[in-house]
Amino acid sequence: MKPMSLCSLLCLLTMAFGAGSTAAQVTRADYERADTILKCSDRVYSSAIHPEWIDSSHYFWYKNHEKEGDFYYLVNAESGKKQRAADKKGLAAFFSKKQKKLAESLLKEEEKRSDRWRRHEEAPAPVVSPDKKWEAYVKDNNLYLSPVRDEKEKDKPKEEIALTMDGTANLRYDGWSIIWSPDSRKLATVKVRDVQERRIPLIESSPSSQKQPILQWRDYAKPGDVLPVYLPVLFDVEAHKQMALNVTSYENQFYLNLTGWREDSRAFTFEFNQRGHQRYVIGEVNAADGSIRHLVDEQTKTFIYYYNNYRYDLDDGKELLWISERDGWRHLYLIDGTSGQVKRQVTKGEWVLRQVDYVDETNRVVYFTASGFNKGEDPYNLHYCRINLDGTGFTDMTPENGNHRVTFSADRMVRILFVMSGALMIEHGETMCLVTSRQYVCLARGERFVATAQDEANIVVLSLIHRIEFCEQDIFDKVMPYDTVIPNEDVPKLAMHPSIERLLEGLFMIPEMSGCSRYHKMKATELFMMIKVLYTPTEHAYFFQSMIQPQDNFRVFVCNNYDKAQGVAELAALAGMSLSVFKRRFAEHFNDSVYHWMMRQKALKIFSDIRDGEDSTKALMNKYGFRHYTQFSRFCKNYLQATPAQLIASIKEG
Repeated sequence: MKPMSLCSLLCLLTMAFGAGSTAAQVTRADYERADTILKCSDRVYSSAIHPEWIDSSHYFWYKNHEKEGDFYYLVNAESGKKQRAADKKGLAAFFSKKQKKLAESLLKEEEKRSDRWRRHEEAPAPVVSPDKKWEAYVKDNNLYLSPVRDEKEKDKPKEEIALTMDGTANLRYDGWSIIWSPDSRKLATVKVRDVQERRIPLIESSPSSQKQPILQWRDYAKPGDVLPVYLPVLFDVEAHKQMALNVTSYENQFYLNLTGWREDSRAFTFEFNQRGHQRYVIGEVNAADGSIRHLVDEQTKTFIYYYNNYRYDLDDGKELLWISERDGWRHLYLIDGTSGQVKRQVTKGEWVLRQVDYVDETNRVVYFTASGFNKGEDPYNLHYCRINLDGTGFTDMTPENGNHRVTFSADRMVRILFVMSGALMIEHGETMCLVTSRQYVCLARGERFVATAQDEANIVVLSLIHRIEFCEQDIFDKVMPYDTVIPNEDVPKLAMHPSIERLLEGLFMIPEMSGCSRYHKMKATELFMMIKVLYTPTEHAYFFQSMIQPQDNFRVFVCNNYDKAQGVAELAALAGMSLSVFKRRFAEHFNDSVYHWMMRQKALKIFSDIRDGEDSTKALMNKYGFRHYTQFSRFCKNYLQATPAQLIASIKEG
């Protein structure tokens, strides 16, 4: 079907209806004729697919509308093998008995959890400090500290230290925004000046619950109305006092959010959206003296599309990536985190960067979607691209003419370093590990490692997928009983078996094969077959522990599983931990309470639905478990800084 431009469509509509405007009134036949496009929509075959990955495997499935009907396809992304069936049960039959779990995952329907979030109006829980000595909370609109008590001290009176005494109902300290510095010496939150927002009446003329109309009220601020004001505050925990901050320039705001501490506790950051959306600031508050400097101060005479901002901090804020339209096009900039100056414009040209997908900090590469750079193509078609942070190496990874949607598997990449000769010092945080000749180590991706050769070293580096499959069997299918205790090391290493050493030494003996990806894939399969046979299950579990133990990738586990649980206790059970241990691990990794973090994820999903075209507040309330509009509106204002109606209107206008 040849695409039709907007101009040609308008011309056709004019031809169809223009003459009738001076003759007869529009008839039913005219409307039916105009509705032909919708009636014929099911005659467009193989228009687009939406792949769905099956767990963390390399299989995905999709549904395709074809002339003969709807069919389902199962694809092995590694081999490229594709199989077709009439339904998902037919696809499940293609899996072998050893792949029973994949078949079950394919057939498992999404469970409806409409009541999952109904506890969203609970008071914020105390936020425990990283050193587990203190908990901070808001009581009677003021900020308090209490020493953390163990089980034996639960019955004793709670010791409370008031950090503030000036909080009132209309000028309060916010318990949801409490963030501790990693060294537990400082504490930040926001002080909120609340206002009574304007309300407007709406008539539901034909309610489903009764025959008579229903009067409803909506919070709806009008231009010029006073808005709530959120201002950052900083506390010295050791001195039990508040540090002075000059925040008067941030009072004329649409919103202000705290965005976390630096890893070395030197500062915390916030984002400020000035009322009118013509100025957007990323500020950094110095923890030592309370001074504030601007890392980004975006200003325009028109409008900053704040809902679609993007920021990514590199090397603990020493650099940051920021998307801006300052040259007239939406592009990515690399900012110096110490001076706030632009180091370079990473992407440039008369096209639009739509969304950053992933930043590979190690290789300094960014992956993103973009549109509008191919002449003669629909300017709204999305392409998946990559570019180096120095502005070189731009590559369109989906060059075909069309709109592309990229879906990634849940696999994580790891690297294995084989030291053939010499020695290598591996640094991971405070851990130092010396790897000598004829040893090899497993480094999990997502962690930062520094490898330094101690003398002239010959090393083979292998990058591989998170799971290793061959002969339709996962290498870890029967690796270890669940109750087996294995050594937990940041940099696990093994002695190299002579057979593996001979395989690696012969890997590059044929120069003509060195650039052949199929050859390397065959050798990698051979290598892991050797590992499977030459080492014990205990050694497998020890060496590949970051790949087979969910707790070693705690953040990944939480992000992949939080929506499968109805609450914190159920999520802890999925992780195989007690509730107290899980909360402690969560605080270490996220510097936030579990409940607050889950609310933020929910808010992001709501906004994503609105951005994708959902404009029915009733549908959103049903999907996310809100019984009353006032609850839904309050939630959106707390987490998205706008009511549902304002969010929907801003997307339509934008």
